[in-house]
Amino acid sequence: MIGSICFGIDTTQKNCINYEDFGLANFRIHYSRSKVENLIKKRTSLKTTTSEDDGGLYEIKTYFLKGLEIDIVRNKVNRIRSYSKTYCTPSGICPNQDISIVASKLVNLDITKFKKNGKIKLFNCYYFDDPNSGLNEDYTILSFKNGILEYIEVNAIHP
Repeated sequence: MIGSICFGIDTTQKNCINYEDFGLANFRIHYSRSKVENLIKKRTSLKTTTSEDDGGLYEIKTYFLKGLEIDIVRNKVNRIRSYSKTYCTPSGICPNQDISIVASKLVNLDITKFKKNGKIKLFNCYYFDDPNSGLNEDYTILSFKNGILEYIEVNAIHP
């Protein structure tokens, strides 16, 4: 099941993405920094920035691989963004796929609401099934340009 809220999608629908799909290739949100570093074969660069929230100042380490970015916040994966068909979701949604192929993998989502240019924000199924799961704010963004999936971004609520 796949789900959505915002960007032209009917927010009253109970659509969601299975939590098992909250990853790209071998990388998953909430993985530890050490696990990610063990999985990375070759990174092109590393950038460190800082931000602040109600928990205080924190560091963001962004690992750049060819076609993939991984943000680590408080030693956990917070964001994964793929521009490459090498890095797909476990259900086979990949950048550079046509909107109709993506839609075929999102069977419970009304494809007529997709825009050829724009973003769709998909929450995980726990958002609807168990509001107290602690996982309800994780989400995936699908960004389309000219009817082609430009990138997939998997996000965790700040750890």
